Amino acid sequence: MPDGQAANVAGIWLADWGHIRFIAPMTWIVGKLDTLSAYPRWFVVPCLILAGLGILWFLAKVLKWSLWLLVAVVMIGIGALLIFGWMG
Repeated sequence: MPDGQAANVAGIWLADWGHIRFIAPMTWIVGKLDTLSAYPRWFVVPCLILAGLGILWFLAKVLKWSLWLLVAVVMIGIGALLIFGWMG
């Protein structure tokens, strides 16, 4: 494949830029973008922004709960060390 060219091989897009080869399944994304082209752009852009914000909100909640879980595990570990140290 010449430099900077792309080819679709068995549903996988192969692109070769210099010495780096990127391999990613693109047929699903291209198909979804084709279905969005039927809607007006003024409707699609706010919906994609809201979807992105929803994903960011969800990831922030997961991060928050994982940090609380980490704090709880550390506190339990410190408590166990203190109890076992006090008991001798």
